[in-house]
Amino acid sequence: MTASLRHRIVLSAAVGALALSLAGCGDAKDALTEATSGAKDAIEKANEVKDQVEQKADEVQQKVDDAKTTIDETKKKVEDVKDAVDAVTGG
Repeated sequence: MTASLRHRIVLSAAVGALALSLAGCGDAKDALTEATSGAKDAIEKANEVKDQVEQKADEVQQKVDDAKTTIDETKKKVEDVKDAVDAVTGG
């Protein structure tokens, strides 16, 4: 085998290896693109859920605040009634 033939065989093998490597890169790129797309979708969904949770938390906080106000108003009414009873009974 001559040096020129050996050189052609090595060059052919290198080109073949490079072609396989590039084909693998394309597959890897496709897989990465798919994974990135999936990650973006997951992030968007997580943000939607976060927004919904924050909205529900605000609604619950408003109900808690309303309940505290109702309790305070009821306490005031009870105190007013006690004062009225004490005024009438002299207690």
